[in-house]
Amino acid sequence: MVNDSIANPPPRFTTRNVVRPNGTVVNYTKSGIQFSPDSLLSYSEGDSIVITFNATDQDSAQGGGLNQALTFGVPNWARFIKRPSSHTDSLALDTNSVLVSGSPRALKVRIQVGYNVADTLGNNLPDTVRLVVSVTDESANAVNDTMLFKIANVNRPPIWDADTSSKPSDSALVYSFSPAAVEPDSVEAFTPIPVTNGVTDSLYFSQYIYDPDPLVRDSLGPGLTYSTTSNLGSFFSTTSGLLEVLLTSLDTLSQTFPISATDTDPNSPKTATVTLTLRVAPEPEVAETYPLTGYPGQDITIFGSGFGLFDDSDSTALSKVVFRSRDSNGQAQNLRATVNSWSRDRINVTIPRNAAVSLFSVPLQQIIPDTIEISSSVFTSPTLYPFVITLPDSTTIYQMESSNITSTSAVVKWRTAFTGSDSVIVATVQDTLDVTGTNVNFDIFKDSNGNYWPYFVIPNADTLTYTRSTVQVFRGSTSTTDQVHVITLEGLVPATKYQFIIALKDELFFGDTLRNLNGPYAPAKISRDNVGNGAIRGFLLETLPEQNNNGQTFAVAGKVVNSSGSAAIGAVVTLQVVDKDNVADTTLPLTSTVGSDSSWVVNLGNAVIDTTSDVSDRLYQHKQGDYLVISIAADKDVGFTKFTTTRAATTPQIVNLNGATTLLVAAVDYDIRLKVGLNLIGIPVNLFLTEPQTAKAVLTEITGGTPSITRYVTSTATQETIIKTIAGGSNQFIGASDWNLVDSDGNYYDAYFLSLDQLNFLNLSGSVYGTALPVKLFPAPGLYWIARPAQSSSLFYAWSSRTMLSNIANATEIFRYNRDTQQYDTAVIDGSTSAFIGTDFAIDVSEGYIIDITAASQWDMNTPTATQMANASVMFDNISGVTPSLTLDLSQASAAAGTGALRNIRLTDITSSAAKISWVGNTSMNVQVRYGKAAEGLTSVAQFKASDLKGGVGVLQLLGLKPETEYVYEIVSNGITYNNNGNPFTFKSAKIGIGDPYTVYGRLVDETGQPLADAVIYLSAKSNDEVSSTIAVLTDERGYWTANLANLKLVSSGAVYAWKAGDEIKVTAVYGDASTSFRTLVSGNSPQNVIRVSDTDGVASTDKKEAARVALPKAFALGQNYPNPFNPSTTIAFDIPEDRTSGVQVELKVFNVRGQVIRNLVNDTKQPGRYVIQWNGENDNNEKVASGVYFYRVKAGDYVATRKMVLLK
Repeated sequence: MVNDSIANPPPRFTTRNVVRPNGTVVNYTKSGIQFSPDSLLSYSEGDSIVITFNATDQDSAQGGGLNQALTFGVPNWARFIKRPSSHTDSLALDTNSVLVSGSPRALKVRIQVGYNVADTLGNNLPDTVRLVVSVTDESANAVNDTMLFKIANVNRPPIWDADTSSKPSDSALVYSFSPAAVEPDSVEAFTPIPVTNGVTDSLYFSQYIYDPDPLVRDSLGPGLTYSTTSNLGSFFSTTSGLLEVLLTSLDTLSQTFPISATDTDPNSPKTATVTLTLRVAPEPEVAETYPLTGYPGQDITIFGSGFGLFDDSDSTALSKVVFRSRDSNGQAQNLRATVNSWSRDRINVTIPRNAAVSLFSVPLQQIIPDTIEISSSVFTSPTLYPFVITLPDSTTIYQMESSNITSTSAVVKWRTAFTGSDSVIVATVQDTLDVTGTNVNFDIFKDSNGNYWPYFVIPNADTLTYTRSTVQVFRGSTSTTDQVHVITLEGLVPATKYQFIIALKDELFFGDTLRNLNGPYAPAKISRDNVGNGAIRGFLLETLPEQNNNGQTFAVAGKVVNSSGSAAIGAVVTLQVVDKDNVADTTLPLTSTVGSDSSWVVNLGNAVIDTTSDVSDRLYQHKQGDYLVISIAADKDVGFTKFTTTRAATTPQIVNLNGATTLLVAAVDYDIRLKVGLNLIGIPVNLFLTEPQTAKAVLTEITGGTPSITRYVTSTATQETIIKTIAGGSNQFIGASDWNLVDSDGNYYDAYFLSLDQLNFLNLSGSVYGTALPVKLFPAPGLYWIARPAQSSSLFYAWSSRTMLSNIANATEIFRYNRDTQQYDTAVIDGSTSAFIGTDFAIDVSEGYIIDITAASQWDMNTPTATQMANASVMFDNISGVTPSLTLDLSQASAAAGTGALRNIRLTDITSSAAKISWVGNTSMNVQVRYGKAAEGLTSVAQFKASDLKGGVGVLQLLGLKPETEYVYEIVSNGITYNNNGNPFTFKSAKIGIGDPYTVYGRLVDETGQPLADAVIYLSAKSNDEVSSTIAVLTDERGYWTANLANLKLVSSGAVYAWKAGDEIKVTAVYGDASTSFRTLVSGNSPQNVIRVSDTDGVASTDKKEAARVALPKAFALGQNYPNPFNPSTTIAFDIPEDRTSGVQVELKVFNVRGQVIRNLVNDTKQPGRYVIQWNGENDNNEKVASGVYFYRVKAGDYVATRKMVLLK
């Protein structure tokens, strides 16, 4: 009904369009004066409300003329929320007019509800929001529309935040319709929390958590309660989140700790859970640096312990090395070094180039050493060590080679820290290099023009006199420090042998000690005092004969940049071609220089055969598929790289290592410390071409004695050894043929045993890998001697034995060779439980490792696929229900019985460099072991603290022994000296050597079934009349122990005990005064969980303290065969429970997929116990069966069980 009495009526609202929180749209139509009530308009904190108010002017409808333009508004918005005056409301509002034909006809209102709106401080009643929207026409006629809706409280869960210094402002409480204008909450991710090693630490987790609601007075807060499912620590408070924990570790150890926090909201309490990592490590200790001094830009290796995992995740808990050098004004520079590689016991860094040389004190003229600061990922307070920074060594050249040899020219290049002009002085090969000055009447090193150099002279056989040779001098330009120096020799005569020397600033001269034609060279400085010059001759070079034809032109090109992305100007590219059909055929190097546009190009048509034989045409006829070995060297800071590709079908061929360009990474000088005895090493860097590339070349780098190098060939399961003798020439090496250090894929993934009879350092130069490493393939079952090269810190993952075994499929055990003890450390996976057993050692650069693979597999060392963290304490799987191999009854024995004398003193683990002494003692006793060479007496002392006593047994290891040497020792404790009737005990250290790795392991529990930690297991072996020495190991916190038969020696001679299947093993467990022994046999399948065969004396012991028994199974069980898949044999285990005291008839059969019996393995009565049966893949006719799926079934009384297995060939 229209009111025609109003000439200019006000506008009116017609409809509302409401967008519900679930996205649906509800339309409301105006009915009379008011809209229909909406009981559904209820919202919660955090919701977004969108409402469109539609209106129209009524003038034309009521005879007032044309409709007027409308204006919308939201008056008095701040008054529409009913809240106590002490609270600040946070409803953000945004409005937009909706135009129809260019005129406003609706208003869209958007309201973002904050989390501090609803009132929960009173009776938890929702707030009522009153929204008023007005519309006004041009005549100022206005009308309002009122809308009511409710807002309910939402309780948010607590927030875990690693930032303990301040809590976020919680900007999420304030909403904006321009999200980019609002800073989000900065909740940092947790990094491992450091825990003090060996000290009870108090951790308040309340500092890492906050409830966001009390921040805006939107909760009763602030109380939180805490809970955890972990049993770590001695005390945990549910009200304060306090954890008291004592962690002790000789290496970096990480413990996970799940913790939950719950708020106090009475209606809807919320919980937030986080899994934190606690990390403990020993305090870093520095033993030495190599070299002892260094100059800016030089690489040094820091040896020590406790350096832990490499961690550069943030700026506070950072693994770093800082040089606290002082400038000429005495101001500390505190320069951070570039880390080339980092492991728990060694760090390789580059001394900062801007580090100042160490100062001299006046007037004493003594060097004041600077300081190295080492901060680990756990100990952020640095460990300090003195170090002297010297001037750069500008008197040495290295990594020298000749390349681009043609009939009339050649290129000579080398590295040096020297800055200035340099020269190559060339004479013919028939001339003699005179370094003494005795053959001519001239001042040594000086000619008539005042130039300094040694003379090349021509001998006259008739008169026995010498005249000076005519030489050619080729000069180079000034070079920057550590730059590659390059000089081109031109105008040479074809098919001619030359010799030359290098002069730096006409004062320093270098000749060669190897005398290899066309290299490789071994530069040696010619002494001005004629000391040590006897072996120095000229470098040899032979030009090519004049060619009768031209090589096929084929351009190979690329682009090279440095770490900043700019062109690596001046970098030298060296390329060699290797015949794809005969890899022994390699060309002489071709070189090119990187230009300002970052590009280089080499023409393969200039490649010549690397041979010294008389070949008229030495041009190499390259072809598609030939290997191209490319190395690129620049200034040391710019870097180096080396890679291999193949010659393509068409020219020009673009070759780059990193897509569109080749990125150079910093060059590294890496030092490997070699001990007397065996050293299992890996090649740590991508070697320069001038570094040793073969096994014999490595032995050449080692001075003194008769070193040897050994590799393992998995395909034949054999070892190959090369020995360097004291003879020279062709008789210098004996043994196997030489081999390349780089594998067939161009990687340094192989490990080698180096045997030395004196201390040495192996110095290698190359680059760390700046890109992801190729996957290491294990193509077949067997042992693999492996290594990991160094990667840049951004790519480096801290692998450990645990993470390797969890990430490499079909890997059952891994061994590390301990150079100090000359023994294997072992880590294994239990075949029946998948439990990790043994030592969780780090996988370090420059170290070698041996891994046992049961079927084809691979290792991607760039990124782990499993979630196991390096050195994590979390075990692989739950080990509950594992049948122990031995039970020790402690009911009438003490773990550390009484006071008084030491008992059961034993000498074990005698190697070429170490021995272990153990005893039963008391926690109040300190022990001192005095020892020394028999010829010198008791010259050394080893201390044992009473607090180190574990399981009532003390163990002390003597290190640094000499091979095959008589030693004496005695023990002093509590005022008592223990010796041999007044004379010291004696023993002889073993010969250098190690057996084939073979793991035996077991689990020790007490009479209640609880694991016995820190008990000592003694193990020895016997084969016919040969008896081994004894080795001793400790049980871990789960009662597990591992021992390696490779560590056994012959008692008679100290040589390696060569174990074999069927040998008898004697196992003795000692825990305080309680002990027990039993015997078992070597099965030949490593790792072997040892099973009792008999007691030590063939009868069961009846002494309560000596009681030992097998922990019998509680129920029937059939285990999964191991390994599976298998080839050629596998092991099957089944259990007979202890309640079958009279025995039970057992049948174990193997079936094919057709259900046919192909092998009867067991058909006998068995007593209670665990039985291990081996199937060799043959049927009952002793014929090998085909590859495929097979089933094995055990029937024991009423118990029947079947499992599947796979035979692969």
